[in-house]
Amino acid sequence: MDSQGRIAEWDNLHKAILIQTIVHTEIHEGNYFDWCYETTSLNSDDTKEFIFVTPNSVTKLAHFNIPGLIEQTKGSALLEIYEDVVTTNDGSAVTVRDHNFNTANTPDSVVTEDPTITSDGTLKFSEPIGTGQNQGGQLQARNERVFKSGATKYLIRITSRAASNIVSGCPNWYEHTGEYWHLTKTEFAVIVYSGLCLTTRLTGAGLTHRFQSQCRQQRVI
Repeated sequence: MDSQGRIAEWDNLHKAILIQTIVHTEIHEGNYFDWCYETTSLNSDDTKEFIFVTPNSVTKLAHFNIPGLIEQTKGSALLEIYEDVVTTNDGSAVTVRDHNFNTANTPDSVVTEDPTITSDGTLKFSEPIGTGQNQGGQLQARNERVFKSGATKYLIRITSRAASNIVSGCPNWYEHTGEYWHLTKTEFAVIVYSGLCLTTRLTGAGLTHRFQSQCRQQRVI
């Protein structure tokens, strides 16, 4: 993986190293998921709440994309994420979809909505969103959060700051197990000509590890 988080793959046919982003890799592997919602009539201080329980594993991590939690609002709102929430009822299951339509994968994380809460837990994230306020960009480093492993329970709360508010989003995340192999520029190079990887040079142990992607999508020189 390079400094921009792109994963490499060895193409034996063209004798080339190929790369793509981690997120793109997880989509292809069927590990990227989302659910969508829309609230049609939130008054000021009304809330919409979700429970997100991470995989019951110390090695599989849920990487969450914050901007997907609120994508559109009619009026302003407050987004909060709490860790170790306590509930008496987690609510109803939401419909989760895999971004790779060729798989029947389901996430190890569990997502429900409209829970009964007795304690919010520890506030981990808070951001005002909506009318006259910045919702933030899509830079992955800025917006991605890695949730705590081991079946940790999170509360995602959206609080309306306006009357007759409409809030919608498609929260999304990927689940990854293990670590990616890191390669530096001194460890490999790909020479590209006319859109094809013609010549490669590789040193170190990089070839012994798992790689991903297509040369026409990314180049490493």
